[in-house]
Amino acid sequence: MRFLKRNRLPKITAIKLYSIGEPENRELLLSRILSALQETFGALPEEFDISGPYGIRKGSSVGYRVFQNKLKKIGHEKYYALSAENNGQFGFNLLLGAHIAALSYTELVLWYASESYLVDFLQFVEPILGPLNAASGFDIEIADGHSINTEARIKKSIFGSISIRVGHEHLAWLSSIHEGAIRGLFRNNIVNNEQLLVLATRGIKPTKTLSNGLHYICCPG
Repeated sequence: MRFLKRNRLPKITAIKLYSIGEPENRELLLSRILSALQETFGALPEEFDISGPYGIRKGSSVGYRVFQNKLKKIGHEKYYALSAENNGQFGFNLLLGAHIAALSYTELVLWYASESYLVDFLQFVEPILGPLNAASGFDIEIADGHSINTEARIKKSIFGSISIRVGHEHLAWLSSIHEGAIRGLFRNNIVNNEQLLVLATRGIKPTKTLSNGLHYICCPG
């Protein structure tokens, strides 16, 4: 993405939401994501990418109108990832049907420049939880010079090229999510019933009960 090429990277907050398997209605999910971005940041992303047979060269992006036209023409069934951003200020990354161990999962990352926006976490994500069929989520501050997705350090060569180590250590907890595993407790958290039962043994109670067997826990630092 374009902001990775800058000398000074903005401070980024990433909201990471997970579902087991894939959402039933991709078109509805995308519509909710774009609506949430519009309502939260007052604009839509400007650069879009589709991973799959949609005619977008690797490393390139298209505008909103071309993005929508490609989806209308080819449909929503053939992509395995979508991403979009607005000048390094906010955006999303959606990965569908990925695997860790024997588990298939979907990851949605909604991110924004922390110094530019004050975001109401629950107001932002709650309309998306249903279409995503979310099972868990949280927000996390991405360290300067690290990848939003993998959280690994971004390395720049003397020739200006960029490399990011691809690892899955930060996702290891997902394989035990049905037993109530969590990655940790963050400032804002979405947990399912199994996770809440485990947290209750530590005296942690939900801040708000949501629909679809989900709960919100706020842990202000």
